[in-house]
Amino acid sequence: MASLKMVLEAALNQLGIKGADPSTCRLLLKDKPLDLSLPVRFANIPAGSKLVLLTGKEPKLGTVYVYNRSAEASGSADRDEEELPDEFYEFTEADLHRVLAAQATSRVREAASAVLKTKELRAREAREREAAQAARTTHIIVEFPDGFCLQTAFLGGDRLTALHSLVKQALLPGLAEHFSLFLTPPRVVLPSRQGEATLASAGLVPAARVHVSLPDGPGAGADALASRYLRPDVLALTQQMPPPSPFHREAGRTRDGAHESGGANALTAQADPTSRASDVRAAAAPHKASGKGPKWLKLGRP
Repeated sequence: MASLKMVLEAALNQLGIKGADPSTCRLLLKDKPLDLSLPVRFANIPAGSKLVLLTGKEPKLGTVYVYNRSAEASGSADRDEEELPDEFYEFTEADLHRVLAAQATSRVREAASAVLKTKELRAREAREREAAQAARTTHIIVEFPDGFCLQTAFLGGDRLTALHSLVKQALLPGLAEHFSLFLTPPRVVLPSRQGEATLASAGLVPAARVHVSLPDGPGAGADALASRYLRPDVLALTQQMPPPSPFHREAGRTRDGAHESGGANALTAQADPTSRASDVRAAAAPHKASGKGPKWLKLGRP
């Protein structure tokens, strides 16, 4: 009576997979390993079932966090419930004067630099900005159609092919050759065969959420424990809570003026003196949800 191991050995020979040791291979049914010593007829494998073969030589991922989008939404809701002190909303007359003065100074400086800078100087500054972007840590969240996410970090100067390679390594073998990556909104497909394109040139610095598109469309009916797209060994890395969002981290740095704004789908925020005013407007929304407004907001009073 043929065992699963004997069937596996025959399949390896038939598929021409060289160098694979049957003793280290695994067969998975619905993400659960099968006992290869069992006879085939006693393995309780339903007709038409799809088995996943792991040879032990699959490419290893670097530092990657795996989680479900539902966990990310839960963490975001907890942050939205945090109360901000009334002092956060106070925008005084002195603040207004500082903002207006800084805007005037910035306009004068920009006008003067536009006249005084030579073509060579502007080109050198452009090269310096490109070099700074290339050396900058870039946080990427890759979102799959079934709600699972991979979060990792690259350098801005890394090739887009490195990001495609990461996704290819995480996908099931049958899907690894049939995917594309895109940003939204608006929908912009990232090139997959342009070897010179970098994360910085694609506008992914300092952080971006990249979506995976597959031929079979959206992954309807996904839950927090199963994935239609990820390899079982990648899915095993799933954690209950997502890591700190790179978008919140980059937002804090940008408000402190630590670096310039990112690209098309990256977190964008201007590091100029008007940022505090925009922060006040942006932060007002979550505070309103608590039903309590700042002291200076007098509703229904003359």
